[in-house]
Amino acid sequence: MQGVLPDIKNTRWRNRTDFYTLFVGFGQLLRGNALPKYELDSLRKTLLQLGEQIDKRLANQKAQVPNAAVAYVRAVEKGSSDKARRAARHEALLTVIKKYFPTKAKQV
Repeated sequence: MQGVLPDIKNTRWRNRTDFYTLFVGFGQLLRGNALPKYELDSLRKTLLQLGEQIDKRLANQKAQVPNAAVAYVRAVEKGSSDKARRAARHEALLTVIKKYFPTKAKQV
């Protein structure tokens, strides 16, 4: 994860709840997929942008942000450790980042 967000301490993803969501999401995606080096910069930008959108929506419930950020915020606002809310955060994150993890080719 350090290769993706080397300065994580200055991002939304530094706090426990968001870091956990990110860690679990990466873990799931890396089980059957690859993260090519050429996607690192794009993934970093996407995560930083999503973090900004989440912060914007948390500050103003009427802020216009993508659906994934809205879903993530709903799952963060109340009971962040609740299983259903963890799952909702996980799904919202995956909808945004899964495109950067192409399926690994099966080896013969």
